[in-house]
Amino acid sequence: MSHPKPPPDNPLYCDTHALTRMAQQGDRQVLARLEACHGDCLRAVGRARCASCTDAEDAVQEAFANAARHLDSFKATGTLHGWMNTLVANACHRMRRGARNTPERHVPLLPQHLTQPNPEHTLTERLHAQQALQLLPPNQRDLFWLATIEGWTAPELAQHLRTTPAAIRARLKRIRQHLRNHLPQP
Repeated sequence: MSHPKPPPDNPLYCDTHALTRMAQQGDRQVLARLEACHGDCLRAVGRARCASCTDAEDAVQEAFANAARHLDSFKATGTLHGWMNTLVANACHRMRRGARNTPERHVPLLPQHLTQPNPEHTLTERLHAQQALQLLPPNQRDLFWLATIEGWTAPELAQHLRTTPAAIRARLKRIRQHLRNHLPQP
């Protein structure tokens, strides 16, 4: 696949700070320049993070599509190139997880009356859930958050925490039991 190359006669064409300023101003031309200047590096990030070269190319394309959609919300706390690296890495992560993390395939972690959108949920029920979560130690609360809200799988958590998937599942089971014990029954 042929990718655009930066013009050799303009040394500022690929300047990271210039590209970041362009993004802050909402200039859509920045994406073409970013592809020309840093496309190879972004594809290398994709190859390092994704399962295959094809997935890496798809991740880079997804990252550029996301960048185009969200360019107006780009906050220059870092560089545009760093933001794009993060978008590519996140796209690879989503691809690796694939269908394994669709909500329909999992046993609910909380009672259904608290997880399903329901206009009849009272403020009291939500407060009970919040209080039950606050009773958890911070490491358990973080683990529960990553598994429930962020959608991490037991093997992903195990790799990150340097333990086994079975240990993660056991911890999550204890956390769910704690929450069930501290939540009122419907």
